[in-house]
Order: sequence, then structure tokens, then C-alpha cells
Amino acid sequence: MTELTGTSFLDFVNTNKFAVIHFWAHWNLYDARMRDLLHQELPLDIRDAFAVGTLDIDPAEHHEICRRHNIVNVPFLALYRDGSLIQTITGMRKPDE
Repeated sequence: MTELTGTSFLDFVNTNKFAVIHFWAHWNLYDARMRDLLHQELPLDIRDAFAVGTLDIDPAEHHEICRRHNIVNVPFLALYRDGSLIQTITGMRKPDE
């Protein structure tokens, strides 16, 4: 996983064919679980197909990126293909949802 900043975000999204960005906050307990899922529980072949980045939503310099993604809750995942946002997922879901 790559920790992103306001300056590295666009470069990361644009240089990876498939990118998943985990928007998180240290105060949200679900974010630790989401990080574990992305880091440890995805099958290796799937994990190797994506570039996974994380972006802390709290620093002021990240607020514009969060606003552009309409983030109102975390955890929040943004999925990119060839630099274009293709899907977002908010919150944690049970495996059958």
C-alpha cells in the first residue's frame, strides 16, 4: 500500500492501470479493518492486479480531493481504471451484500 498526499494522488492514479484508493481517518475504527482487508485478506492474484493507495482525509491539503469525491463517510474506496474514476464504495459491507 502506498500512502498518498495531495501532491502524489493524481500521479498515482494516472500511472497505474488499476488503482484502488482507501480514504481513511485515524478516528474511524472501521478503517483499520478495511486496511486489513486490502492488505491481507484479498487473494494474492487480485492484490497484484491493483495498485492500492491510502489517503488520510483529515489534513487540510486533502480536503479538496475529498470534496471532489463527495466523501461524507469513511471508509471510502475509489476505484480507478486508466486514470478515470469508475466506482466508489462507502462504508463496510457484510460479505453477502
